Amino acid sequence: MIDWHETRNGSFVHELETGDLMTVFERDGWWSGVHNNCFTVEKFKSPEKAQTVMERAVIDGEPGLLARHRPRPQGWRETKKGGFHCMRRGGSMTVNKATSGYWYLLVDQSPVKNKWFATPNDAMAEGDRRIPWDWG
Repeated sequence: MIDWHETRNGSFVHELETGDLMTVFERDGWWSGVHNNCFTVEKFKSPEKAQTVMERAVIDGEPGLLARHRPRPQGWRETKKGGFHCMRRGGSMTVNKATSGYWYLLVDQSPVKNKWFATPNDAMAEGDRRIPWDWG
C-alpha cells in the first residue's frame, strides 16, 4: 500500500508523480474515492479498502473500478409517502406500509412474496440481508 496522508477534515490524499491527487473521503459512514472527477463505483466500510481500490484503479491501471459520476447516497432514505428507499448493486429496494398496518419489501419493484414485517426496521433488515452493503 502506498503512503496516504490524512487531511484536517478526515479525508485521505495521495499525490501521484504527475502531481495529480487521489482522495478517499467519508460520507454518511461509507468511504469512496475520487481521482480526476471519477469516483469509485462501490462504497466501503473502511478508508483502507477504498484506498486499495483507488490504488488498483489509478496506479495498477484498472479504470473499470471508477466511474465518471458522483457516488449515490448510501443508506435507507425516507420517502415523501412515509416509506423507505435505497439503491444497491444497480438496483433498488423500497419498504412501504400496507393498509393492514404491516410493512413489505420490494426488491427492484417486485414484492418479496409472503413476507410481512411488524416494523419498517424489520423490513429494511431483511433487505440488508438480501443485498449486503459492502460487497467489494
